[in-house]
Amino acid sequence: MSGGLMVKNSKIIVAVSGGPDSMALLDMLRLQNNELVVAHVNYQQRETAKRDEEIVQRYCIKYGIPFELKLFENEDYSNFQDAARVFRYNFFKELLVRYEAEFVATGHHFDDDLETYVFQRNRKMKSDDVGLAKNSIVKGVRISRPLLTYHKEELIQYCNDFNIEYGIDESNLELHYTRNKIRHEISHLDDNEYQKLIVEMQEKRNENQEFKMKMNERVNSWENALTIKEYATIDNGYRYIYLREWLKKHGIEVYTMSESYLLEIDRNIVNESANYEFNNLVLQSSYDTILLYKKESFSYKFNDVDEILKFESPYFSIEQEGKKIEGITLTSKDFPLTIRSGKLDDQIKMRFGHKKLRRFFIDEKIPHDKRQIWPVVVNAEKKVIFVAGIGCDVHHYSNNPSLFMIELKVS
Repeated sequence: MSGGLMVKNSKIIVAVSGGPDSMALLDMLRLQNNELVVAHVNYQQRETAKRDEEIVQRYCIKYGIPFELKLFENEDYSNFQDAARVFRYNFFKELLVRYEAEFVATGHHFDDDLETYVFQRNRKMKSDDVGLAKNSIVKGVRISRPLLTYHKEELIQYCNDFNIEYGIDESNLELHYTRNKIRHEISHLDDNEYQKLIVEMQEKRNENQEFKMKMNERVNSWENALTIKEYATIDNGYRYIYLREWLKKHGIEVYTMSESYLLEIDRNIVNESANYEFNNLVLQSSYDTILLYKKESFSYKFNDVDEILKFESPYFSIEQEGKKIEGITLTSKDFPLTIRSGKLDDQIKMRFGHKKLRRFFIDEKIPHDKRQIWPVVVNAEKKVIFVAGIGCDVHHYSNNPSLFMIELKVS
């Protein structure tokens, strides 16, 4: 099952617990001339924790490898495993930035891979990967697992053969953790049952690869918009996975999003009530359309008509001729004048009363990405005197307009 370790000439953070798996990994990576930084977390949960810390530190001193230690002292947690995991990955993030490293290498091996698969199967989990992926991103951290072709016994033998010191974590033998129970169950399978389990995992892995290919093909066709009708044709048990992939495609951090949060977004999308912000992107659903768009706004100030006529904007265009509804007559009292993106509470005085911009957007079913950059003209008295698509207010209408605001440039 074992194979050569193919990681060379890289700057790597190596997660080393002091056990045979991570110590073997550390030694293999060192021998391949990688620039290494060792990350060790002492969780201080067992008497031998200090022993393992010292084992790792001695190796690093011997070979001149930077040794980074983090003590877990968080008392405020309901689930130790979850709290330790968050603590560990925050530590990794910190080191990746500080050392400008490429990724974190961990000592996960084939036995861990198989245990993970059984864990996923037992819980009926819909994970990105079946078992463990050789490369993945976990909580925003790029992780590499170079030892997935090795069995644990092979790694122990490696350490013994090359006189590499290691410690055994006796808590792995306790059965009150689910992982340890699974490990215990697998170890008691006969050869035939064990091989059947491996074949089963590989078959599920092949199915998952086929699923991901079809999903990526479909998601890549969505760009930044799609109809809710099309979205709803996806099996609702898998829609949130498609949603996560679509968000990831657009650079949104999805690795910290829980399944329940993604399912909430999914429900609101189908109900045409989704409205979520992710940094500079907005996800909204309405009028049978799902939109993912960049937050934008604009505001330009002008002192006279000549300034406006010389001005070019990526959002709208100004001309000296056009349709009556696009025209506006200005006087010197209107300046300084502002052309900006509209606000939902803007309103304009018409011959038949006031027209609210919010109502106009709803009546005309203007998509949300267009609403945020819809041009309005505001005079020196801070009054909205023109709205694209509505026209000018009652005081700025004439048969010989000063200028024309042509339709939005943004498609």
